[in-house]
Amino acid sequence: MPNLLGLAFTKPGLEILVETDMSVVEHHNLDLSGYAIAGMKELGIDVTTHDDPNYRLGVISARHEAADELWKHLHNNKVDTYYHGEIFRVDPHIFNDRDDIDMLLKGIDSFVK
Repeated sequence: MPNLLGLAFTKPGLEILVETDMSVVEHHNLDLSGYAIAGMKELGIDVTTHDDPNYRLGVISARHEAADELWKHLHNNKVDTYYHGEIFRVDPHIFNDRDDIDMLLKGIDSFVK
């Protein structure tokens, strides 16, 4: 059976994207990802995503030996991320802002200390 509830919650997000100029979305996502990359590197995270916005999208990948524990720590602090093995991923998008990235960075900082 299809995930009808998930589909229902997807519709408002898609409507926002349809109404928004995609160049605005791209600029916003690249700004957030650049801000996050800089902050993660300051915290000693091994970011594997390219710094140059001409060579990346909004998704940020990084290596961390305890990516599963980092994910759990952030999840418990209401920060949505993803991990697989030692790869940790952050996907900021149009629905996020710099306050969300600050929350991510604060969570990473409290984990690595």
